[in-house]
Amino acid sequence: MVKQANTYRIQGKGTFVRKKQIIQQLDQFYSFSKVFQNHGFDLNNQIISIQEVKPSAKIIALFQQDMQEVIQLVRLRCIKNVPIILETSYLNSQLITDIEPLNELTNKNLYEILAEHFAINIVHADEEFEATNLTAEQSKLLEVSEGEAAIYIERLAFNENQVLIEYCESRIKKGSFKFSMKLL
Repeated sequence: MVKQANTYRIQGKGTFVRKKQIIQQLDQFYSFSKVFQNHGFDLNNQIISIQEVKPSAKIIALFQQDMQEVIQLVRLRCIKNVPIILETSYLNSQLITDIEPLNELTNKNLYEILAEHFAINIVHADEEFEATNLTAEQSKLLEVSEGEAAIYIERLAFNENQVLIEYCESRIKKGSFKFSMKLL
């Protein structure tokens, strides 16, 4: 196995230091907070908004409930105040009845808050990945050029009773995160 160097060269421009990427195996349940923590990074949250909103037809179909409102949580996940991930979560407002505890997201992760305040334990998730280009608003929040490429993830997170608790859309800045899986 050849070990990849921490630098790379571009003819006529020089030698550059390669940014450290976080690598996550796809064969187990994970939370971004725990993954970054396990790699020695302190991932903090900047809350953009927490509000109750009228769900779209897509959200109603995903939750399989006729909900009048869901809790929408928009946050930036940052390392040393540098935004890495933009997340928009939709939370089941029939089980999460108070948005006040979500303000603790600046120093706790979402799944810890759900367990502590609502006795909700996320036990598994379904995810889909694809490449995307960031909109002007997303680019501004992630502090990159408009239209820049990113990893787009849709996550459905369930409790032990297979009830959907969270639908989340994550946009991960390119070059900061890598997914890996072992094929047998």
